Amino acid sequence: MSVRYSPEVRRALLAKHFLLREADPKTLDQLTAASVVVSYGNRQRIFDKGDEGDRLLGVLAGQVRIYVISSEGRELIMNVIMPGELFGEISLIDGKPRSASAVAIGDTDLLHIRRSDLQSLLQKNSELCFKFMAVLCERVRWTSGLLEDASLLDLPARLAKRLLNLAEGVGEKEGAAIRISVKLSQTDLGNMLGVTREAVNKQLREWKKDGIVDMQDGQVLIQDPKMLARLVGR
Repeated sequence: MSVRYSPEVRRALLAKHFLLREADPKTLDQLTAASVVVSYGNRQRIFDKGDEGDRLLGVLAGQVRIYVISSEGRELIMNVIMPGELFGEISLIDGKPRSASAVAIGDTDLLHIRRSDLQSLLQKNSELCFKFMAVLCERVRWTSGLLEDASLLDLPARLAKRLLNLAEGVGEKEGAAIRISVKLSQTDLGNMLGVTREAVNKQLREWKKDGIVDMQDGQVLIQDPKMLARLVGR
């Protein structure tokens, strides 16, 4: 369902992204005029792996889970996209189908810009093309890091690293502690790491006993960030 957001709000979201931060006002105005806002309900599908990558998306409100499904039917969460962030850039670069699926977490409003409108801009702006290449490099580094972690780190270190990364992106300070503002179940955390909910539960219970991490109202509270950092050598 299309919903209304002022041009100023849509333009501000575009201007925040590093790809468009230095774009001239005319370019931002053109993209804003070409954009529409679509509303999604909780758990509503946004796109599936293999779908045509025909648009760039940005989160105005709500959250988006990016995930893939294994051949055994297990879900692996790749990322959680928060308000103010854009996603779906990769398919805009190579024109190939989506490499992962996306679903709304809670009521979510997304900005949509068609690939054809962005292509027209890229053809006229070589600097923007190089920035899109930087996005591709960032995604490759991220994926390589996940594979390296899965191969070299034990579960406590992998879980600690993922929680610290989430805290950097969506953490809220509470004294010396950090609360991850995204609601995450133990199943979600397991799906992020490719392990069972039971394995995550066992580790969280140990950390709760030691005063390192606690789960409160579906959110992770990192009570001792320094201890988690030590587990991953930070």
